[in-house]
Amino acid sequence: MVNLTPSQVGFRTNARAHRREQVIIRPTVEARVSGLSMQGRSGRPVLGLALSGGGARGLAHIGVLAALEQAGITIDALAGTSMGAILGAAYAAGRTPAELRAVSAQLGKFGRLIGLADLGIPRSGLIKGTTVERFLRELFSPHRSFETLAIPLVVAAVDLRRAEEVGLDSGDLLRAVQASMAVPGIFPPVEWEGRLLVDGGILNNLPVDLARAQGARVVLAVDVGLDPRNEDTWRSTRLPRLGMHVWRAASVMMARNTASKLAQAPPDLMIRPALPARVTSVAGFRRAEELIQAGERAAQEVLPRLRQLLQTDTGQG
Repeated sequence: MVNLTPSQVGFRTNARAHRREQVIIRPTVEARVSGLSMQGRSGRPVLGLALSGGGARGLAHIGVLAALEQAGITIDALAGTSMGAILGAAYAAGRTPAELRAVSAQLGKFGRLIGLADLGIPRSGLIKGTTVERFLRELFSPHRSFETLAIPLVVAAVDLRRAEEVGLDSGDLLRAVQASMAVPGIFPPVEWEGRLLVDGGILNNLPVDLARAQGARVVLAVDVGLDPRNEDTWRSTRLPRLGMHVWRAASVMMARNTASKLAQAPPDLMIRPALPARVTSVAGFRRAEELIQAGERAAQEVLPRLRQLLQTDTGQG
């Protein structure tokens, strides 16, 4: 089996790539909320970015990040679930949208994507996750904990033992992201301080509330979740009918949970990239560039409104 690392998929390091990588020992969420005075870069309101889960569809997040950087708008706080947690952590660790774009393009090559799927005897998950762990460790390198990230980050997970959602913002970065992406039955759950953690998308696929809890006064949310009502999506899954129905039922639950959460804690601005209906959580990595461009276009459309919310212009972002 191929042992895939970021360096094997076009990941390059240079001075520009690590411009956000300086060590910043950050306070706790509570301290930041009381100490930030709700001000971000250049005295403007704190901008939080919430990135949803969505598997391959989450590659659109890279396009959103690219559009924001090109517009000169910096992010003060990040919150992510599953794929949103992976890309949020990579960005907070200093990886640029250009680097993430290159990595996603290489993952789209079937053989290299298969190299991440170290199948095992299904005791707690079909994929053991050892190869994915190595890949993520290098992607986040040299950061091992939340405390050293240049941008504050919270990732969503669900505790099976206590039947509740949790937000992880301190300690082991890699294990937290693994927990946030641990789809039950696919990846094994993660033991964390007496908790048994799985994919945060079960209860909080778009963690706007976690971005707000970091002190964000303006929250931009990016939703790439599947629409369970779209028949084209399900006709294209190529799964056995039983598997399709189970997946669709889970998607209905996630969509309803997301709608309920957003009613309680709405973002200031929502981005829903126009992604092809036939691109699902799994079937889509080979269309990486198309998804990234969709994210870019969607972000560019909301830039004028975002600048108004931040009371800033291009030169002040």
